[in-house]
Amino acid sequence: METVVVERDAYISYESCSLPYYISDDIKDVNDLVSLTPESAQRELGMHVLTRHESLAIDPTSKKVLVRNLLSGEETNIPYHKLVLATGALPIRSSMPGSDLRNIFTSEHCLMAWQ
Repeated sequence: METVVVERDAYISYESCSLPYYISDDIKDVNDLVSLTPESAQRELGMHVLTRHESLAIDPTSKKVLVRNLLSGEETNIPYHKLVLATGALPIRSSMPGSDLRNIFTSEHCLMAWQ
């Protein structure tokens, strides 16, 4: 299965617990906090990571996500079979119709909707 990750930031994984060491200048290079790069995610996990990209819209009928490259402004539709929304925030159970369906899951760190 192909996995595509869309990330607004330039980094996909960094050690946030180490941020005080960077701020205090004990760690000189912010890149030393990065635990997973887009290249290592591709090589080690088989994930294609689009950094500096933003998801604009989800079309569940055609199963596509509209994505904008934040550097070029180019917009592209990415097709999906299954979609995971991982916002990086604590989940709040939505009161939207359908939020109680069988394939809607929450965890401490993300809300996943299997389409």
